[in-house]
Amino acid sequence: MRLKSRDQIGILQWIVQFSRISGFGIVRAIYRLLRPFPSCECRKQVGYGLILLLIASISIGQAADRTNRRLRTDAAFQEVLDHPLLSSSARKREIQPFLNQLASERDISILIDRRIDPHRPVSATLREDYFDDGIRKIAAEIGAEVTVVADTILVGPPGAIRKLRTRIAILDAEFRESDGSPLQKLQTLRESTLTWDDFTRPRELIQQVASKYRFTVTNPEAIPHDLWRSGSISDGDLIDQLVILLSQFDLTFRWGTDSEIEIVPELEELGVWEDHHHRTGSLAEAMALLKESQPDINVEVAGDSLRVLGTVESHEQVAVMLGERPPRVRPPSQLQSDSIENQRFTLQMVRKPFRSLVQLLEQQGLEFQFDEDHLRECGVDLNQKVSVNVEQVSAEELLRQASQPLGLQIRIDGRVIELFVEE
Repeated sequence: MRLKSRDQIGILQWIVQFSRISGFGIVRAIYRLLRPFPSCECRKQVGYGLILLLIASISIGQAADRTNRRLRTDAAFQEVLDHPLLSSSARKREIQPFLNQLASERDISILIDRRIDPHRPVSATLREDYFDDGIRKIAAEIGAEVTVVADTILVGPPGAIRKLRTRIAILDAEFRESDGSPLQKLQTLRESTLTWDDFTRPRELIQQVASKYRFTVTNPEAIPHDLWRSGSISDGDLIDQLVILLSQFDLTFRWGTDSEIEIVPELEELGVWEDHHHRTGSLAEAMALLKESQPDINVEVAGDSLRVLGTVESHEQVAVMLGERPPRVRPPSQLQSDSIENQRFTLQMVRKPFRSLVQLLEQQGLEFQFDEDHLRECGVDLNQKVSVNVEQVSAEELLRQASQPLGLQIRIDGRVIELFVEE
């Protein structure tokens, strides 16, 4: 079809740009809706109307979501990280909607760096002892890494993610040592949750964050023009929020005078100095241990302690190795003891033996009990082919749909599923 109107072309270009940013497949259908209208003028008017209606519906939905959703913080957030991540799907899913769903189900914030392609497919079948380990496994599939800042899980390029907490620590130390008033320091380190909508301009967002904490960005033009997908940063202070946002452009900031901040490029090499005290063995043995196990850090002897230059993560590892702090101990895994009530399954299976579904669910840690000889006597063949097409349903709903053609009944007790025939 040939376009004869500049207005039509403009509408089409706008729709294509909207689709790329938002990822909403429905937008790509707008142009098709214009085809039945005979005149260019009519198509133009209908097109504008559809676009405005779509924008309004998205804005209303986002506003309602922000109003109704309260993100978990502190102990409640940590509790989510310490729980298993169980998910089953026979097909891969795009990383952005998949992580959005996991975050929404748990009322937490998961933010994907703008440099990560949101449409990259990842495996949606997971069986991890801890939630954050599951997110790391998902990120590793596309060459990304994960860190946690404030109460937000961040997924991004390895180089940027590894430096994020250290960059925050350096700026935090500089601010605490500055000449600002105690009230200003208290306000700046006050934690809050930041949310933004689709099509947000990061330059404006960063200026809004600074203004909220009564700071001024002296060179906002250093922030490139872009349009971002919606996102949130949970329970972060000024430094957390600015570093997370700016790092996505390989930028950071430095403190100025009179409540001013200046946007500057990130430094390639950075670290923080910290003194560590060994609890066992000699100082020489401790130093040799650190140099062997942590080749990326610098170690110096400072009296009866070791002065170490490294990232925040390196210092945490050093403290554990030297016995300054115990290793991170999480609650015992609930993976085996948890029931499957909260587990959801997405599966599309066309004319496959029912037995193959049983085997797939057994791989997810479920246990099946049945007497195959008795089932055969009752006319039930587990090799009978069935078709299933479900999305985010419980195990009970999945099995009831799949077992209905066979005349099977199911009974669930914890993670044990019994298959039987009603007599």
